[in-house]
Parts: sequence; C-alpha cells; structure tokens
Amino acid sequence: MSGNGKIASSTDSAFNAISKFPGQDSFLKDKHVDFTGSNIQGMLDGQKVCNEMLTEISNLSQSTYKQAEKFPELAKKFEVQDKQDATDLASMNWGF
Repeated sequence: MSGNGKIASSTDSAFNAISKFPGQDSFLKDKHVDFTGSNIQGMLDGQKVCNEMLTEISNLSQSTYKQAEKFPELAKKFEVQDKQDATDLASMNWGF
C-alpha cells in the first residue's frame, strides 16, 4: 500500500482527512446510465448492471464517510492521552 499519509493524534489532522471525503452528498448520488431508445438486450443488461453498481458504490461511499466522521473524536482522545504520556515521561528521572 502506498501513500504519504502520516499517523497523528491531532484533531486538525483528523478534520483535514475527513474533509477530503465526498461525504453524504456522494458524487454518485442521482447518477445513472441510460441507453434511451436501445432495445438490444445486452445494452439493457449492461445499463441495469451499471446502475446497480453506481448505487452500491454510492452506498459504500456514504458508509465510509459515516465511519470517517468518528475520527475527530478518536483523535481528541488520543491527543489527550499523548499529552498525558508526554507529561508523565518528562517528569520521570531516567538516571542519566
């Protein structure tokens, strides 16, 4: 898997990542394939399959967005934990 994403317990990073999702208003919403006037069965079957796929991809996009919406709250929790860990580690006497 490739990418240049960074793992961060930052609410800003979480909000930034979510802002890139198409969201509830999926770009595929209300899109459909229409072969108007065609009576060729293969074309009609292809139209049906394409429209079913568009619906399923739109549903997947919306479900993914719903899960992504949880990230800012998780990031807040991790950010608090990281700050506490940093404070705890800073106050330790390491004996050096």
